[in-house]
Amino acid sequence: MKIYGNGKLPSLDGLRAIAIFLVIGDHWAALGLLPESALGWWHRLFSGSVGVRVFFVLSGYLITTLLLREASRSGKVNLKRFYARRAFRILPCYFLFLIALAISDRSIGDKSYIQAITFTTYMWGAPNWETSHLWSLAVEMQFYFVWPVLFRCVATKYRWLFPAALILISPVIRVIDQEQFSYRFSLTILTHGDELAFGCLAAILSRNISDVLALFGIWQRPWLMRLGCVVVFLFVWQVKASNYAGSLTTPFLPSVQACCIALLILSLVEVNSGVASRLLNIPALCWVGSVSYSLYIWQQIFLGPYSAVSLGEGIARVGGVFLVATGSFYLIETPARCWGKRFFLPQSECPPTS
Repeated sequence: MKIYGNGKLPSLDGLRAIAIFLVIGDHWAALGLLPESALGWWHRLFSGSVGVRVFFVLSGYLITTLLLREASRSGKVNLKRFYARRAFRILPCYFLFLIALAISDRSIGDKSYIQAITFTTYMWGAPNWETSHLWSLAVEMQFYFVWPVLFRCVATKYRWLFPAALILISPVIRVIDQEQFSYRFSLTILTHGDELAFGCLAAILSRNISDVLALFGIWQRPWLMRLGCVVVFLFVWQVKASNYAGSLTTPFLPSVQACCIALLILSLVEVNSGVASRLLNIPALCWVGSVSYSLYIWQQIFLGPYSAVSLGEGIARVGGVFLVATGSFYLIETPARCWGKRFFLPQSECPPTS
């Protein structure tokens, strides 16, 4: 596993950039700029749910990699330090967004704010549009509350059992949610836990998987595995968009996509070569990936169900997203992360950035 001097794993910022483009493209269509006849093909190119799925798998992989490195280095995981780092990483930008929202728009309603503050978005009713995207942060935070504790308490050889069980259970929960609750919990950890779990399992079993793939010579031809993952991923995306699989679409296809993403991440991290690696490590793409969290947080107030928006205004709104997110990244997110590392991370440690 190669780690850059800045503590980042190769290619992953590029994947983040692709994920945030999928989200922004999806939400941009909600501005009402496209004719009804064009929305179908547009959503075959841009899907917010697919973008969030990429973020979930990446998050599970990176968080577990951090936990594995700390356990290997010090013999145990310092939960206090872990949660402090997560807080400095996520909360400053998150609460700044909520404060800005409260100042600029007071018509959102108390329920949306309470859900956002308690990380329970969509757990008990639907929020307003402006905070509806925070469901993914709620899912990640709920996962963070559980997974590091289990990781520390469970013996090393049994750590894979929790993510494996989550991978098996989540499709069943999606079936129940689909048939009995009319998708009431479709944007909660109950139905998306397996996407994080695939990332976790990929990190835990990375050495085992790499050894098997090396035995069959796959690492000598990494493009073959990457191409296979991308083809299956895109095929599943189009099948799900067209609903060709009917009732099987919701419960099982997200798991297939998440598995493809996890295998692709392993390939890119273990073998940092080839066309895909070069493309995903283009500096401009990596920069977009590095500010993707701020982009995700702030894009909701610029993009969405607005009426009578011209093409010029639609483009300007995307520019506004990047302008505000850039300021948020350099003035809030980066300083807060540095403070977190300063107080809760010994100088000798350099974990992968997540």
